[in-house]
Amino acid sequence: MVKQHRKPLVSIIIPTFNRGDKLYHTINSILKQTYQNFLILIIDDGSTDNTPKICKEMTQNDKRITYHQLTKNFGANYARNVGILNSKGDYIAFLDSDDEWLPNKLQIQVELIESSTDNIGFILTGFKEINVSTKEQWIWPNNKFLRQNNILDALIHHIGLSRTSTVLIKKNVFEKIEGFDINFPKYQEGEFFLRLMMHYKNIFIKDPLTIQYINNKEAHVSRGAKKSIRAKVLLIIKHFEIFRMYQSILCYRLLDISKDLFFELKSIRKSLKIMKLAFVIDKKFFFRVYIPLIVYVVKKILVTKKEDSISLEEFEHKLKIYLIKKYSRKINT
Repeated sequence: MVKQHRKPLVSIIIPTFNRGDKLYHTINSILKQTYQNFLILIIDDGSTDNTPKICKEMTQNDKRITYHQLTKNFGANYARNVGILNSKGDYIAFLDSDDEWLPNKLQIQVELIESSTDNIGFILTGFKEINVSTKEQWIWPNNKFLRQNNILDALIHHIGLSRTSTVLIKKNVFEKIEGFDINFPKYQEGEFFLRLMMHYKNIFIKDPLTIQYINNKEAHVSRGAKKSIRAKVLLIIKHFEIFRMYQSILCYRLLDISKDLFFELKSIRKSLKIMKLAFVIDKKFFFRVYIPLIVYVVKKILVTKKEDSISLEEFEHKLKIYLIKKYSRKINT
């Protein structure tokens, strides 16, 4: 039932840390929204640059902007939880301090969720990703990951697909699912969206109404890889019931962990153990996904090492026979 002439208050939570140079751009994308009944909560996660000064100036220029300064750097999702506790109104939205919204983003979401049934808990949008170094652009998610307007499968497969900057959530939803789990070393946003989708239906807008800027200069070190692997394992443990219903997805997640163990940490033994477990769970999916991956890696090796005389076709054949014999024998006994 459509709720006519209602303009509910939306609390927009912006966690930030040392992004004083980007905040104006982000805040302006909110102030230019065609829907204007909002409250902006900037949660400063212990910034040491000019962020406090900039935020205090903005609060003086617009009374809808509030500033909350944390005593130290706790992390973005801790800051988001602080924002949730201090929010007002019927809806909550998030925007990272280096992202931006298209002018009609909020209005489209509010009108859709206001006219929807009561069991709709949140609305997501597509987003455009821009690499600030190379200027390359991508639209996510693409059609490959979407099925009948339901992105649960896609999210479980590709946990990084979730973006908090795209979502509008009914505030009362947090009474059931609570906030972000800060015990996760990584992928707190993806884990949050899993809980959200397990309990509430959603509306997904394919249009990219959010723009996210990424920087490929950020280094990827082994310490980050360890955090990533640990988070992926914790995700499976915490939500094992839902992964158990999707065997191919569980297989995919395990192969993803196996890949990280092998390429990032050079832990071959652990990688093979996880790989064998994935094979037991779903053989068909294993060969459909993993063999092409191995072939791709081998191609890279053969291209760079011209002295290797073995042909690619011969290697592919031997590799496939080896895997079938080795692992199928383990299962049948």
